[in-house]
Amino acid sequence: MAVLLLCIMGVLLISCRAGDILAANVSTDNKDGLIVQYRDNDAAADMLKTMEFQVYRKQKLAANVDLLKLTPGTNRQEIMARLKKTGRVKYVEENKRIRLHRAPNDPYYSQQWALPVIRAEAAWEVAGTAARPVVVAVVDSGIDNKHDDLINRIDSRGYNFVEDNQDIFDWDGHGTAVSSIIAALTDNRLGIAGVNGQTPVKILPLKTIDIDGYGYISDVMEAIDYAIEAEADVINLSMGSDIYSDIENEVIQKAINRGISVVASAGNEGDSRYYYPASYPGVISVGAIDRQGNPANFSNHNDQVDVVAPGVEIKTCRPGNSYDCLNGTSFSAPMVAGTAAMLKSLDQSLQPDVICKIIQETSCDLGSPGRDNYYGYGVVDMGRAVLQVLPVRVKAIQLEPSQAQITMGETLQLKATFDPVNSSNRNLAWSSDNDQIAVVNNQGMVRAVGVGQVSITAVSEDVGQTATCLITVVAPPPSREFITWKSWEDVASDRCWHIRFSLPVDISSINLDTIYITDRQGNLLPVQYLINPEQDASVVAIAPVSNYAPGERCTLWIRNVAAGDGRILQHGIKMDFTVEQVPGT
Repeated sequence: MAVLLLCIMGVLLISCRAGDILAANVSTDNKDGLIVQYRDNDAAADMLKTMEFQVYRKQKLAANVDLLKLTPGTNRQEIMARLKKTGRVKYVEENKRIRLHRAPNDPYYSQQWALPVIRAEAAWEVAGTAARPVVVAVVDSGIDNKHDDLINRIDSRGYNFVEDNQDIFDWDGHGTAVSSIIAALTDNRLGIAGVNGQTPVKILPLKTIDIDGYGYISDVMEAIDYAIEAEADVINLSMGSDIYSDIENEVIQKAINRGISVVASAGNEGDSRYYYPASYPGVISVGAIDRQGNPANFSNHNDQVDVVAPGVEIKTCRPGNSYDCLNGTSFSAPMVAGTAAMLKSLDQSLQPDVICKIIQETSCDLGSPGRDNYYGYGVVDMGRAVLQVLPVRVKAIQLEPSQAQITMGETLQLKATFDPVNSSNRNLAWSSDNDQIAVVNNQGMVRAVGVGQVSITAVSEDVGQTATCLITVVAPPPSREFITWKSWEDVASDRCWHIRFSLPVDISSINLDTIYITDRQGNLLPVQYLINPEQDASVVAIAPVSNYAPGERCTLWIRNVAAGDGRILQHGIKMDFTVEQVPGT
């Protein structure tokens, strides 16, 4: 009876035991599997009967196209390779799951100008479901643990160090705001979106600030020790003072040495003073920018600032299921703490120094080139940072053009396109199969040096995907042959250039439109032509009327020169040179 039932349901059993199918217990509504397009009807009808793998359902999608659903544990890549090897399959692909590209449905998302600036949504797109649970300890004024936008994002181990109890409620509102920037539930039709999107992040609220907004280093130290014991992944410290503490520094170094990234606000004094804990070694110090990308007028700036993040008019959660816009480096820091948390969630092995380096190196540089005291290394870029941890692999590459004909002596720039377009590693290794015909540099610029056919190949550094361009190199017509020079040659101030063509030239074609010299601004320089058609009509000399200015950068141009038989030079020459400073002049 069981066999009869399976047949009625349309289950295709291929070289497997009935027990294997019954044990699978997979919903037939599941569309996960392989899409196969066969080359002909016969293949579609009987090819699978010869295969030795397990298929529990076959669904016809179109003529010669099936959706194959495999039993759990089946090696898909192996099956795809075997199907291709038969020669009877045109295409075989995984039935990829897709989703709509839309902004989160949180009502205040449109007011969160900071999220596009730090490219949070790009990070969500890349991270997808690869992220693992991660804990961010927020050492602050507590949290509203009943806020609808935070209620499922709170680690139950939170503690109140001010009153030495488990009452973590936030009477000030600061800790709730900081926590919401990191972890507010995203796409839940409520309030705001946290920078971590749907990454499974939890806030460990450690209350060290009282109702008046003040606290003690002693409580902060206890909180950090608590975070260490709780095995937090990141600690956010949107607080501090300009007083250095060896004891505080020591406990922070202990946290860093235990693999916890520590992120702190640079301070809101608007000057260059050091603020602690932000300025302790190994701590990621975060300054603030405004909507225009300028340093916020309150943001501290010094040589300890690592990066900046938006810190003006930041939409946050407030106690009592409310929301507010706030200013301060306090609200820049959690954007970076959230970035560190996402990196850690994607790669649990990352150590704080590596996370800090990734955040620095992927930041968007603003201000003076390189690191500076106002922007640090730049504005944190979550999208780029995540790509450093979870790269998008190259599936295929193509060269444009895929074939071409060029003349010996010419160059051709090949362009590589990648699938997918957001592939992380776009480095290519270029090669020619015959350097006697054409050579190629590491940017894909081909130079033809001989006559014949040559294959230029690009190999992806990422996964070894290859693409080839077939180039035919033809000989130039006689009228296009001329002597070339090295670029940026030093030239004496009275240098007379001798240009030899392969054919006698039409003297009437030699003028300031066909052979001339310009300075670096493009101005024509006064020159004279020296031609002796009786001696050699294929040689034209061009000399300065007066000496070139020493140190001047000039360009010799040759174009549209006519041969005596009427043919026109099709491809001209451009030669740059620098005028030598003659000693003693």
